[in-house]
Amino acid sequence: MTDVLIVLIENKVDANLQHRQTERYRQKPAHYVGRGLCSAGKTVLVAPDIYFGSVDGTLGFNSRVTYESILEWVLEAEGTGPGKELRSRCSQAPSRGVHLAGS
Repeated sequence: MTDVLIVLIENKVDANLQHRQTERYRQKPAHYVGRGLCSAGKTVLVAPDIYFGSVDGTLGFNSRVTYESILEWVLEAEGTGPGKELRSRCSQAPSRGVHLAGS
């Protein structure tokens, strides 16, 4: 098998992690590897910075990405290909989503 990486992303806005949710997420990549669907798997928690509180960690996931870091990237890339595309898509999203400045 060629190298295939599966990334499982948990997107949180303000809901708490469910009982054993992190554990279940971390088991899924091993299951996919065991079935030969991929050669490796990682878990990522995407949430507002405040979701992590004073914890400087990943809350049991392999990695974390904050909404603030995504917004910063978009604003830095604004007017360029990826930033312009993401801003356009976000402006077309349902109104309950995150609003970017100027959208």
